[in-house]
Amino acid sequence: MQVREVMSSNFTLVPPQATIQDAARLMRDGDFGFLPVGDEDRLLGVLTDRDIVIGAVAEGRDVGSPVGELIKGEVVTVRQDDDVDTAAQLMRDRQIRRLAVVGSDGRIVGVLSVGDIAREGSDDQLAGTIEEGVAKGPGNSQSGSQAQSGLSELDRANGATETPATANTPETSEVLP
Repeated sequence: MQVREVMSSNFTLVPPQATIQDAARLMRDGDFGFLPVGDEDRLLGVLTDRDIVIGAVAEGRDVGSPVGELIKGEVVTVRQDDDVDTAAQLMRDRQIRRLAVVGSDGRIVGVLSVGDIAREGSDDQLAGTIEEGVAKGPGNSQSGSQAQSGLSELDRANGATETPATANTPETSEVLP
């Protein structure tokens, strides 16, 4: 089964200058904990609800600060035509629960979560195995990732990419000003 068959193509791409409060409200209203952060046509990073709690609230950061200040590290992505097992292995290896999904042109086309794999996939054990791998590691999410070079050959073999991405068509995604 390919990633495109189980991913969510309904996502919001927020600009790095969006405020932490705006991002938190989007997460609350949309009932999700992961936002891709992009500047026009480039995926710059991701923001999680955990990033907001740890990197903003716990640090006493002003909620009017831009989300771009919270993203760091590298963006781990998977291609939409990759196999779900490949994506699951990448999630286990990197100890993350959500991946940005890119098309062959490098544009962001969706988000894949452990829940998507469990809900849509035929292998409940696969989702459980990912969760076990994530629970073992120190990081519980793809926390505050920002584009950065240096993916290993294993990452590339597992579908990770450093290609900049852009938002998908308006009917499947939203790009905030």
